[in-house]
Amino acid sequence: MASTLARSLRRCVAVLLLLVAMLALGCGESKTESAASDVQQTPTSEQAATRGNPSLSIQSPSSAEQPPTVDPLSDKPLVVPENASPDELVEFLRTTGAARVLGKTEAEYLAKAKQKTTVVVTAADRILAADASPAARYEAAANKFNALQDLRQLEAPEAEAQHRAFVAELPAIVANILKNPQTDAALRGQAISLKLNALFTSASQDEAAATAFLDELKLASADKDPGVVNVARQIDVHYQMARLMQEKETDPAPLVAAVASAVAVDQPDPAFFDQAREIVSELEQSGHTGAAGQIADAVGAAYGRFDNEQLAEIAKRWNESVKRRLNVVGSQIAIDGTLADGQPFDWPALRGKVVLVDFWATWCQPCLRLLPELEDLHARYRDEGFEIVGASLDNDRTALNQFLAQRKLPWPILANVAGKPETTPEQNADRFGVESIPFVILVDKRGKAVAAGLHGEALAARVKELLAE
Repeated sequence: MASTLARSLRRCVAVLLLLVAMLALGCGESKTESAASDVQQTPTSEQAATRGNPSLSIQSPSSAEQPPTVDPLSDKPLVVPENASPDELVEFLRTTGAARVLGKTEAEYLAKAKQKTTVVVTAADRILAADASPAARYEAAANKFNALQDLRQLEAPEAEAQHRAFVAELPAIVANILKNPQTDAALRGQAISLKLNALFTSASQDEAAATAFLDELKLASADKDPGVVNVARQIDVHYQMARLMQEKETDPAPLVAAVASAVAVDQPDPAFFDQAREIVSELEQSGHTGAAGQIADAVGAAYGRFDNEQLAEIAKRWNESVKRRLNVVGSQIAIDGTLADGQPFDWPALRGKVVLVDFWATWCQPCLRLLPELEDLHARYRDEGFEIVGASLDNDRTALNQFLAQRKLPWPILANVAGKPETTPEQNADRFGVESIPFVILVDKRGKAVAAGLHGEALAARVKELLAE
């Protein structure tokens, strides 16, 4: 639950501004398209193998452009220009704040990333201390907030204290922007959204912070600007999700209602579709399958009416995929296909065994990181009647064959076979609604799926329990 909560909160704080960017993560080709625009990722950032299940990344106005690359071999540090005007510093932020940091090693990447975010904070502070325009002040505040969020992700020692201090300052900065006669409707909405997002990140710290956040959320939900209302509803979704994951709320009904409210508009935000998909995935993994199905239905129906026919079709197919996946547990299943060595696979021969079906691929780093856990589980319980069946989603048979020759996994591996599309692992994955990998289905001795998505000790305990039946 703790790791699920951490993932949930990291995604929740990414709901910044009216413009939300999606960071498309994935080790291979996506099978279900992302609804929002892609943003370049750093090669050393954590990657999740996906068949269409992206994660969130915040975006300030300056990061909307194609991000340049920081030279990984350059020893020249980034420096804030001296005696620069606020407008010149904004231009500096637009270049530096959006730059992708590269590193030949993880240590090099982390050092450069921390140095970059520190420089962004310095430039933003200079703008905020100057007699700058409301637009420049907003840009500085948004970039500083993003940078401090990055420092927290990088676990810089001073990041948490800096973040808390800036969140405390933000309401006054936003108030200054809002009262300025130069502030137009668009900037007003962005400033309010920034304040909401910042207060949300501190809402779990203490009761006073939670009260301040909820008060601002209530005001924003009744705002005259539909854009502000839309953002408030989306942030409320993530607030309700965080409460559920923290077990401060045990009933998922408030979350379901918040999602329904967020999409109860003629043309819901395309970016929120991807956020909803993440939420459904988290709910499935945490056992709230009923709520996952309700949200999938509400979101699928809302985006199915979207003017963009491509997004409407994506939403429809996603909803159908979720339903197939949720219907797996409790049903009798069968796996068809051909083994990597070319021999036919005999699923009925496994009746009487506890079987774990693992959907994976050699290009999927999370899948490869899971293999030692599965190898240990297999070694512990294979003599008691436990088996694993690997369903490889590799299209490159040469790569798969080379991997298997080196790794020599001790369980049968199903592989895609040219000319036999009806019995490939890909078809099996689609039949069970698999969107992201690794994805496992645990099957009892009678051939009934009893769990999906389990890992770690929860998986080991369930296997032991089923073997004892």
